[in-house]
Amino acid sequence: MHTRITVKLATCLLLVVGCSHAKTTTTSGPKLPRATAELPRRAETAQSSSAEATNQARPAEEPSIYFAFDSSLIAYGARPVLQKVAALEKTAGRTVRVEGNCDERGTTEYNLALGDMRARAAARYLQDMGVPKDRLEVVTYGSERPKNPGHDEEAWAVNRRADFVLR
Repeated sequence: MHTRITVKLATCLLLVVGCSHAKTTTTSGPKLPRATAELPRRAETAQSSSAEATNQARPAEEPSIYFAFDSSLIAYGARPVLQKVAALEKTAGRTVRVEGNCDERGTTEYNLALGDMRARAAARYLQDMGVPKDRLEVVTYGSERPKNPGHDEEAWAVNRRADFVLR
């Protein structure tokens, strides 16, 4: 009996020591873009007044949230953007079109489905914050509307997103 206890203790000790010395490596993947904290803003320029008038005629940059590869989970950092979109909808009473996007990897069908899941996840979050369902439109573009046309991880990280168009 004493031998059994010793063997069990030795086994537990080996497990604890082995786990505590396990080499953990973290790979620093691509830096995901920060969720756009500011809501629609105009491009700034220090050019002539005619250039300033042209800038004001451009549509405002729409807010976006970003997703991890092959995921439709709302990241913690995206919550302030979603809260601001919900607040703007409530005060202005405007419809919000949620556009799901993907990077270029994957088939057309897969990217359309993933873009739809991303847009629906963002729309559900907005609904949970009190935005009426009839004020939300969900659209998926798959990989058809990249923000960054590059073919590397930095470009792909920017293209995995949901955009919010306030109408």
